[in-house]
Amino acid sequence: MPGFLPGTAQEYNGIIRHGAKLLYAFAEATVPKLTVITRKAYGGAYDVMSSKHIGGDFNYAWPAAEIAVMGPQAAVNIIFKREIAAAEDPAKRPRSWSRTTRKSSPTPTSRRSAASSTMSSSRRTRGPTLIRSLHLLKEKQVDRPHRRHGNIPL
Repeated sequence: MPGFLPGTAQEYNGIIRHGAKLLYAFAEATVPKLTVITRKAYGGAYDVMSSKHIGGDFNYAWPAAEIAVMGPQAAVNIIFKREIAAAEDPAKRPRSWSRTTRKSSPTPTSRRSAASSTMSSSRRTRGPTLIRSLHLLKEKQVDRPHRRHGNIPL
């Protein structure tokens, strides 16, 4: 997700506006939408990139993929903000603060519908999994309300 880096420079350049346009495009698309999460899918960037929550048809995750509201380091910085501020050397953090990384595994998130399933290996991605998904979506039709145009965020 390097396209969505947090910071004031991105905010001044209109990351919210541009991200909203991308989100609108994915949400309004009527073509088959397949997503493969190969590494990290955190926060709003996960939602924007055709997640199940905005109408992605099939979302798959590799075993090493991470799906979470935010990255583990950002979560540690928020949860332990007082302890970090009070520490003499904030760079030397206790190991217990970094155990949040286990919470972003795709296996529990696939049970919560964030991913259709976890792929056993990256080798199966292109082969039977995606091809089968495309065959299932071959006759996909989306009924939209009749209107001249949508209300794209500008």
